[in-house]
Amino acid sequence: MKSLSCLRLPVLLFCGFVIAACSSGPGGGGEVTTGPWNRLATSYSKNGMIRTAKTTAGGHVVEATMVWRPYRAATDGSVASWYGDMGRPPPIYVVQQLTISVNGNPVSIPPSAYRSYCTQWEPLGEGIEFFKRGSTYRLLLSLGDGAEAWAGYFDFVPGSPVLKAQGTKDGPELMNEMDGFGM
Repeated sequence: MKSLSCLRLPVLLFCGFVIAACSSGPGGGGEVTTGPWNRLATSYSKNGMIRTAKTTAGGHVVEATMVWRPYRAATDGSVASWYGDMGRPPPIYVVQQLTISVNGNPVSIPPSAYRSYCTQWEPLGEGIEFFKRGSTYRLLLSLGDGAEAWAGYFDFVPGSPVLKAQGTKDGPELMNEMDGFGM
């Protein structure tokens, strides 16, 4: 019978990777990854089609700016699915740009993450909110109101130039998850 000692090193390496991932990956090192998100006090400003939200929490100044523009069939007609407050396309307004900064440093958001966000009504600034859970911040964009609204979320950690997570979900479903239900 062959000795199994040749498997000892690969098994130890595998175990080491698993332990490292559990202690330093998402949720490791004391990071809170479950439970409700805490809503942060947010101030708003509006300049034409530019909506800005700002909060200060945990020693960080966090700002998000969302720039809207009218729908243009020539450039927007190729978007397959729209997420907003409308029953059927085309929308009236679409998001042209979305930025987040922490203490003046940008957090990178790929345009594909918000390219399909739209509305039938003039966009309001109050649809941009900030939340915090552990060391993770969340920018929440309400894309409409009521039971049929969508919501976009962008999770980030101060000091990191990239998003931790992002997505688009049914608005009420996402709010239930954020309140600690349906997780």
